[in-house]
Amino acid sequence: MRRKNRLKEYDFIFNALADKRGLDILGLDMEESSAISDTFILVTANSDIHMNTLRDAAVEALRARGLETSVEGSDSS
Repeated sequence: MRRKNRLKEYDFIFNALADKRGLDILGLDMEESSAISDTFILVTANSDIHMNTLRDAAVEALRARGLETSVEGSDSS
């Protein structure tokens, strides 16, 4: 139950990705498994341009909430 509620906190990112036609959007709660991240969000893109659009949408959604973010591996993922 707690896991579902935790991922609900990220609905704004899921919505931003869906608005840009992201496919197979999946959130993984990593709080108890990872020292570097609490949550991983995975999404499928159709092309490099689409991937960049999805990345930009996620970053914009985070920044709109006042959350700092950094992007690594943006040339190919």
